[in-house]
Parts: sequence; structure tokens; C-alpha cells
Amino acid sequence: MRRSSRQTWQISKGTARNGRNVQGTWVGLAALMAPVQRRLAPDQLLVCHVVAARYLHRVKLGKFTGAVFADLVTDEWLDRCDHPAQLVMPRITVPDIRRAETSTARGWPRILAVLEAARNAVSVVSARSVSDFFAALREPVENRSG
Repeated sequence: MRRSSRQTWQISKGTARNGRNVQGTWVGLAALMAPVQRRLAPDQLLVCHVVAARYLHRVKLGKFTGAVFADLVTDEWLDRCDHPAQLVMPRITVPDIRRAETSTARGWPRILAVLEAARNAVSVVSARSVSDFFAALREPVENRSG
């Protein structure tokens, strides 16, 4: 328990007393750090990037983190394009990922475009597992950029 003069914070079951989702914060940070700490399989990388993107965008850090996170996502997926052995249908998906990087503006539009192209380069099971995250991320990104 951490006490301040204004508020008492008590963390239990992933939620602070003030209603903030502490567990979601840790999940978002873990998803952001996992690809940095070690090389992940493309399926794992996609899940981590989508969860991190959803976290960064949801907590309104998006305007501060979009450009840097876009570079991180793009660099990781372009590296996978250079070594495509683990990608599904690399003859199709590698050009799609590269096109997403070159045809979109840096920031959240690029993140969304690269991740959507990368979704076709992983297993169907992994792609389906992040569908809800894509739906939740797509609308605010398209509304912000449009």
C-alpha cells in the first residue's frame, strides 16, 4: 500500500482503489518490452505489438509515443521481412509489410498499416486472437488521421 497526502492507493485484483486498471498497465508495459528483451516469433511479436499499441493509444499517450512506436514496430517487421523463414506466405506478405511502411505517414497510421499487413504473415490463430484489438484501435486511428 502506498499513501499520499491526498489519496490512499490500494492495489488488489489488478485495480487501484481510484478505479485505474493497474493490471492493464503492466500488461501494456510487458507487451512493449518483450520484443526489446529478446527476439520473438512473428506470432508473439504481432500480439505484443498490438497489445502495446492498444495500451499506448488508450491511455492518451498516443500523440507523444506514435512516432517512436511506429519506428520500433516498423524496424521489427522489416527485420522479419529480411529473414522471412518464419512468415506465412512470405512472397505475398513481405511486399505488403514493406508497402505499409513506405505508403503511410509516420505515427499511428503507419503502426496500424504495418500491423495489419503483418497480421497476414502469422498463423490464423494468432491473427484471430488480436481481431478485437484491431477493431478497437482502427476506429480512433482512422478518425484522428482522417
